[in-house]
Amino acid sequence: MLKAVIFDMDGVLVDSETVHLECHKRLMTKLGLDYSFDYYKGFIGRTAEYMWRTMVEDFAPDKTWMDLKNISDKILADLLGDEGYPEIKGAAELVRNLCNKSIGHENIRHENIKLALASSGEKDRINAVLERMGIKDCFEVIVSGDDVKNPKPDPEIFIKAVDKLGLKPEECIVIEDSLNGMKAAKAAGTICFGYENKFNSDYSYADCVLTGFEGLDVRFFKQEYAALTEEPWEIFDTERLYVREFSRDDIPELINLYKENSEHIAKELLETVKKCERKSERESEKKSEKKSEKKFEKKSEKKSEATAQNDGYEEFYRYIKSMYIYYGFGFWGLYADRNQGGDKEPVLIGSVSVYCKDTDMYVGYIIDKRFRGKGYGYEGVLGTCRFLQDYFGFEVLNFEVEKNNIPSIRIFEKLKNELGDTIVLEII
Repeated sequence: MLKAVIFDMDGVLVDSETVHLECHKRLMTKLGLDYSFDYYKGFIGRTAEYMWRTMVEDFAPDKTWMDLKNISDKILADLLGDEGYPEIKGAAELVRNLCNKSIGHENIRHENIKLALASSGEKDRINAVLERMGIKDCFEVIVSGDDVKNPKPDPEIFIKAVDKLGLKPEECIVIEDSLNGMKAAKAAGTICFGYENKFNSDYSYADCVLTGFEGLDVRFFKQEYAALTEEPWEIFDTERLYVREFSRDDIPELINLYKENSEHIAKELLETVKKCERKSERESEKKSEKKSEKKFEKKSEKKSEATAQNDGYEEFYRYIKSMYIYYGFGFWGLYADRNQGGDKEPVLIGSVSVYCKDTDMYVGYIIDKRFRGKGYGYEGVLGTCRFLQDYFGFEVLNFEVEKNNIPSIRIFEKLKNELGDTIVLEII
């Protein structure tokens, strides 16, 4: 599960690299040296001290790294003036959005996401930048270049940030713009999102590449993390429920839910699984035929019924995942009793589905018979409607209800009272 986002600062929150490049050019001129971007590029993502020490070794043995720092600090102060570094568009808004754990309604919540900053910059400069942007208090942990011995691409800075957060590396996303930073993030064991800028063209170490921050939110990071780690996306919580994607292991339980509560839908699901089984068998037979062409290769034995069914479940799960990947919505599970009864696993009590007919969006749901009459249906569907409106911008949501399904008609009438004309009820 995603538990933290760790930001780099230079090139991610502020466009400091443009300023630092100009500063480097003027420093080289003062030293009587020719400027080379290829030389400068090797320092992006590393500490300034590392750059000055290297320059002393390469070009100025008669000076100390502190001499270069003092010259550079004066040049930088002149370049920045009173305005400071230009902010990356949408960066401050994204940090505030992630810091605010709500997604718009009191009864729809996300699990808390911690924020950290891990920058090769000096601590005083980091604090000044964050205070100017008004986001310093959003970060639970700040690790600077002053806090580590080894600069990026060494993973020390991210390992330290993860440790201070009290988390595991695989529970964190790092946002980095430099190749050295991305190498460090991956070496630390985190998920890495590369932020695209003009100073880097190599994003081979990034799991995902961002071209901008505008419009990004908690949902985006949770959904991308789920896709990359193949974990079910945890969509939102209500007071008694939590809603998430189905995992591969949920498929048998999902089918049993519909067998017990909706024979019609269960039949459709089982037919889909059977189709997936047949598809899996055909692919297996093709592989077997290719193998049999080799000398002394034994023919594969026919799959057992249980194996075929498991493969069918696997194909069915891939089908469900493709719905999430292509549309961002589809088929979600409703789980109850989370965080109750100690280590008790959450119970699947129903599902909600979102589907398109022509250009209209429809929502459907089912609740296990054992949990009906307790308000779970209304709670789950209300949360789903609000989530779809907040995050996907659906202005109108449609519901088809059979005329003899009085409990569902009452739920949707209650929804209409709560959400107004955004709910359209069709009695069939």
